[in-house]
Amino acid sequence: MSSIEYLTDILKKLEIPGELADDLVKYFLQIADELKTKNLEKSSAGKFVETIVQIFQSLDPQRSDYDKSVKNVDYELNNIYNSRSIKNIPDESRIAIARVARAIYCLRSKRSMVHKNDINPNIYDLEFIYHSAQWIMTEFVRIASKLPLDDAKTIIEKIQRPVVPIIETIMGRPLVLNNTLTVEEEILLILYNEYSKESPTTRKYLGKSLDRRSSGAISNTLKSMWKKRLIEGNSRDGYRLTLLGVQEAQKVIRRIMEAEKNVPPC
Repeated sequence: MSSIEYLTDILKKLEIPGELADDLVKYFLQIADELKTKNLEKSSAGKFVETIVQIFQSLDPQRSDYDKSVKNVDYELNNIYNSRSIKNIPDESRIAIARVARAIYCLRSKRSMVHKNDINPNIYDLEFIYHSAQWIMTEFVRIASKLPLDDAKTIIEKIQRPVVPIIETIMGRPLVLNNTLTVEEEILLILYNEYSKESPTTRKYLGKSLDRRSSGAISNTLKSMWKKRLIEGNSRDGYRLTLLGVQEAQKVIRRIMEAEKNVPPC
């Protein structure tokens, strides 16, 4: 069973219909991809929130089914599910989820993501939407699995594709688009991009992804990273980041994103 299938099975423990559990995971992963590619014009955030409304409706004892197309998302969240109890979701969680979902939907509706608007979307909007959706997913998992918060968050992080800026998947391999990084930083980003996959990343795959670097430079850097405990593995079995390596990759990502935020518009 894949990590995504495992997550949807957890959500179904709340008696969420299977198709809605699948949709919630799908739209969450799309939001992560949109942040990764800085695609500000997509509407996955709206579909994610609409799915939350449908989930609330499906767990509503006063309803027999959920709407296949939600007519007024904000009204449902603010006027109905801000106060109406539903099955399997504690009131304190339902209220918080509804309010966070409304905030996501507000940004989606009040920026020119879907409709023309005077205010253009920006990377800060997308970061807020992503982390808010991540919180909602974690809360659902925490309730459904009865796991501690940290364990629930680990499940969510395991299934999501890491949000890595300046990586484009092209011709079957990830390509780091920033040419100012060191070989080690490129390898960190590639392995972080592959972190959610079950199997290690092969040396051949790394070579294809870093084909502008010399083979010797890649091999020497891998040896150095292994000695520093940033990675585990070898050229035969493949490589994975250690927790220390994950932390270093995240430092590189934060540095890149902060630098891009500080670049003045043309």
